[in-house]
Amino acid sequence: MSNKMVLEKDKRFKFVIEYDGNCSEVGWQSQPEKISVQSILSDAFFKLTQERVVFYGAGRTDKGVSAFGQVAHLNMNKSFCLRKLKLGMNFYLIGKGVVITEVEEVDSSFHARFSAKRKEYKYSLLCRPSYSVMKTKAWHIRKPICAELIEESLARLIGVHDFSSFRDSSCQSHNPVKEIYKADCFVNKEDIDITFVGNSFLHHQVRIMIGTVVQVGIGKITLQEFDDIFSSKNRRLAGCTAPANGLSLIEVIY
Repeated sequence: MSNKMVLEKDKRFKFVIEYDGNCSEVGWQSQPEKISVQSILSDAFFKLTQERVVFYGAGRTDKGVSAFGQVAHLNMNKSFCLRKLKLGMNFYLIGKGVVITEVEEVDSSFHARFSAKRKEYKYSLLCRPSYSVMKTKAWHIRKPICAELIEESLARLIGVHDFSSFRDSSCQSHNPVKEIYKADCFVNKEDIDITFVGNSFLHHQVRIMIGTVVQVGIGKITLQEFDDIFSSKNRRLAGCTAPANGLSLIEVIY
C-alpha cells in the first residue's frame, strides 16, 4: 500500500511503537490522572486530528518496561494520509519518549492483543561489581554469574507448561498454561541478554522467571531446586520479580 493513499473513514489501523520504559508514570495502561503510554499516544493523536481515540495495545507493559515493537490499533473517523499521520504523530511525540515506527491499514477483524500469535521479550543483565551510568536498561548483578547454568535453567522452560510458579498474585488470567517456543541466552563480556518467545505470558511471568534463573546463575539454588520450584506451582518458592527496567518488548508476531 502506498504511503500516499488517503485513508477512508471507519477504517482500522495498526501502529508499531517504540517507547522508553520511563516515559510514563504507570506503564502502558491508562489510569485516571496519571501519565501512561496510552494517554501520551491519545494526546498526540488529538493534537494532530482533533479526534479522541483509544490505542488498544498488544501488551500492557508495566512502568519501567521499554518497547521496540509494541503494537496497537485504533479506528479512524477522519481521512488522513498514512505518511502524514506517522510524521504528525511523531512531531507531537517529540520529547515524550515515544515514537511511531510504522502505520498501516488492517482488516477490521484485526486486534492488536487478541490477534497476536507470539510475543518476544528481552531481559538484559549487567554482570559486574560496579554500576554503569551508560547501561540503565539492565538489572545490575554484582555477584559472579554462570551463563551455562542460566542456559540450562532456560532450557527447562521451553514447551507447554503450567507457569503458576512464575505468576504474580495479581494475575487475572484464567489459564496458567502457556507455551514458550524459545528461551535463549546471549553473552557479550559483562552483558547477558535473555530472550523469550511465547504465545502469551502471565502477569510478571518473564520477570519472575528471570529472578529465579538468576538465582541459579549465582549459585543460590541448584538446577534440581529450580525444577522443584517449577513443578511446585507455588509463586512463594520462586525468585524475586526482576526489576522492570531490564525488560523490553521486542516484537509482536501475527
